Amino acid sequence: LPYEDVWKLFGEGVHEDAEALFQREIFPYLSQDAVEFWSERMFYFKHGLYYFGGMGMMIMCMKYTAMLLGMQRNIAAFLEAPTLEDQVKAWNSFWLVYAWKHMPRVLWGFLQWLVTSIFLSKPMMWFGAGVPPAQLKLITDEVPICEYVLNLLDGVATTNHLRDSNYFYRVCLTGKFTKSCCPFWLKKENFDELKRTNAVTRLHIKTGTYQSELEKCEYTRAVIMDHMDWLGEAYGDQLSAALARQIAPGGKIIWRSATRDPPYRKQIEAAGFECKQEAAHAQGTPYIDRINMYASFWSGTRIGKAEGN
Repeated sequence: LPYEDVWKLFGEGVHEDAEALFQREIFPYLSQDAVEFWSERMFYFKHGLYYFGGMGMMIMCMKYTAMLLGMQRNIAAFLEAPTLEDQVKAWNSFWLVYAWKHMPRVLWGFLQWLVTSIFLSKPMMWFGAGVPPAQLKLITDEVPICEYVLNLLDGVATTNHLRDSNYFYRVCLTGKFTKSCCPFWLKKENFDELKRTNAVTRLHIKTGTYQSELEKCEYTRAVIMDHMDWLGEAYGDQLSAALARQIAPGGKIIWRSATRDPPYRKQIEAAGFECKQEAAHAQGTPYIDRINMYASFWSGTRIGKAEGN
């Protein structure tokens, strides 16, 4: 597709001719399952792609809650703050943030219970934010979920100037990106480069489990994301053993966790990796990246010499 069509679809999340565009240009390249899925959901691009799905519904709820509470100007001032100092002032003006930082602990305890019961309950965290119960337990074993969320958001708001760099929170607060604040692949020069080098031919999409794909060949790099947080001790043993078989000596794995020291780290080490905590939330410095939703970031190096070394 031309850049402007891609920008409308995925930058703004709205395209006036999306259905015809998909039928004419995109459906011939999709699997039958994908065609059936998108044929029933083309209306997403009429109302805003990022307002659908579990996360999208949460974004929509945030939007209407902000409207009801008259907070739209505050959010705009926060996102468009010309300096980090102005952004921090805007952040501290939000009533929940002010209450968290200044309200007497007894009153805050009640408000924390109320916010947790409504917005941070198990169903909301699972369906809206994609945090399964097992991962939620890893968080709450260390700190109450409301404190965890406020600390991570405070870390971003007071450390990272959002206006032009933090497209993650922009899309959550506005339902769209801007051309100065969007994923790198949506920037015109990068889009043109991807198209020029025919990068799509180097992208291979698989449907299946992580472990089944891992076991098909040897790798020098693997990204585990955070999925070991969810799946328990038995899975940790299985995946650690598979990683040891399939990652070449000297190869690297990386992952994130909702806890500062995930229990499966010892399983990965026992399987033959040297693990290193690259970053973690800490008292006084609750910021490790622009999303900041994970308590720690780890790397693991497969013990042994690479071939030829």
